[in-house]
Amino acid sequence: MDMQHKSYCLQVNRQEEAVYRFIEEFWPNCYESQYSSGYLRVFEDYSLMKGNNIMVCIRVDTSRSEQGELDIEIIAGGARTGLIFDIGMGSEGRRIRKFEKELLSFCREKGINLEILNEG
Repeated sequence: MDMQHKSYCLQVNRQEEAVYRFIEEFWPNCYESQYSSGYLRVFEDYSLMKGNNIMVCIRVDTSRSEQGELDIEIIAGGARTGLIFDIGMGSEGRRIRKFEKELLSFCREKGINLEILNEG
């Protein structure tokens, strides 16, 4: 199984609740789990092209929220069916790009600074 991820740091300027709502509304039918410094939202998304489920997890780290920062990581993974297909049509990357596009738009609209921390 191949996993891809991308991490972001948001300077939320006391807009944490708006960010939480955005994440909840982006993929509403998720399993959610809270932990001491944040929460996870996990769901399965069926890939018609690959014929299997892609697991997607959004992790929100709130440990720096008092400093006005939230860290968000999106992780996607599923069974690979063929290297050529995956390079051209990678289902995991497509889900990450969709999330990033909407997150960037949301941040622009709300005046939230966003920094891409890493990807892989």
